[in-house]
Amino acid sequence: MELQFLSDELELAITDRAETHRRDKLRLQMEVQKQLHEQLEVKL
Repeated sequence: MELQFLSDELELAITDRAETHRRDKLRLQMEVQKQLHEQLEVKL
């Protein structure tokens, strides 16, 4: 029983970390797009 609980907790931790990584990646992509957009506006 205890082992199953620990296994479930580990699975949740891994899933949470993967989701956090995806969110961080999306946040970085949005920031890069924003910077590129700002640079294009300056050139126009």
